[in-house]
Amino acid sequence: METNKMVDLIKADKKLPELIKMEYIQLANEFMSDFKNNITLTSIELDDKYPFGMDTWQGFLRYPGIGKYIEGFRSEQAEKQANEMISTGVRAKDAIAVKQELAKNSGNITNQNFIVFRLPDKENQYELSGESV
Repeated sequence: METNKMVDLIKADKKLPELIKMEYIQLANEFMSDFKNNITLTSIELDDKYPFGMDTWQGFLRYPGIGKYIEGFRSEQAEKQANEMISTGVRAKDAIAVKQELAKNSGNITNQNFIVFRLPDKENQYELSGESV
């Protein structure tokens, strides 16, 4: 059985009041039940899907441990989309800017930030002659 990382983060926080901790654990379980779809939802949309209250969802999403955990997955998705855009050449300039922003915000410097461009071969080659034009 896979452990719920969100629940582990909440349980580990000694500063969080017990009542809030129990509420956040319940929210984490609901959020993780459909993580792939919930990751892009706002507090309002989450409240439509799981009626705990918009303010409750907003507090949960802004809770530092949870916010950082979710943002890691959102950044991963954005980087994947940027890589796909670069590989197809569609809006590559925008995709490169996204990757640079993600790298800057992550604080991680890796060799994945290097991009190689290949220019097409020249079709017509002219030989140089000693004659001046």
